[in-house]
Amino acid sequence: IKTASKKIDDKHYTGHLTFWQYAKARFNINRPTKYCIIFNTWKDSYEYESFSCTEFDTLDEYKADIKAKIKEQKIADGNRQKEDQAVEKAVANATMEIPQAMIDTQANQMAQEFAQRLQSQGLSLEQYFQFTGLTTEKMLEDLKPQAVKRIETRLVLEAIAKAENIEISEEKLDAELTKMAEMYQMEVDKLKEYMGESEKEQMKADMAVQEAVTLLVDSAVEE
Repeated sequence: IKTASKKIDDKHYTGHLTFWQYAKARFNINRPTKYCIIFNTWKDSYEYESFSCTEFDTLDEYKADIKAKIKEQKIADGNRQKEDQAVEKAVANATMEIPQAMIDTQANQMAQEFAQRLQSQGLSLEQYFQFTGLTTEKMLEDLKPQAVKRIETRLVLEAIAKAENIEISEEKLDAELTKMAEMYQMEVDKLKEYMGESEKEQMKADMAVQEAVTLLVDSAVEE
């Protein structure tokens, strides 16, 4: 392990301080027993070690976990592609007229979603416009084709769910809420308190649409 001169509190120590010795002296952090990746990085004229620890005890276990996750991702991507193809086929076979007001509303919603994603990355929509030279009007106009596609997809899937009498029971809703609670690391009862009846009904509608997608994929496989 590389050694260097490091400043600890108000004292300056020169000599053979490893990263974990420094961590123990400065922050009272002991060396973890789990497998860690160590990175050597230059900063402030000396080399220091940063680390990323996993829940695994050995490098082989860590590699095996990565391979398993890659495999899971490939399966998920394949399933998503099948869903997209089945839905696109159903939409292509449908005929509908969409009011302009609905398209405008959907485009505005998509613009708001995009602004929220930018904000999560520390960038405002105004800054994005400055960097790209776009305007609000141009952005909304560019979003309209996607808005039409999203509306058509939703209408077709809702129609399928209705035609197939797909209904989401309270038991299925509770199961989905339990998954959400685990994801956010909170009690399911607390999550329910935060949700109004309209949000629960929207969840049921979204779940029914997803079951309609599954039905389309299964039908495509049978064909």
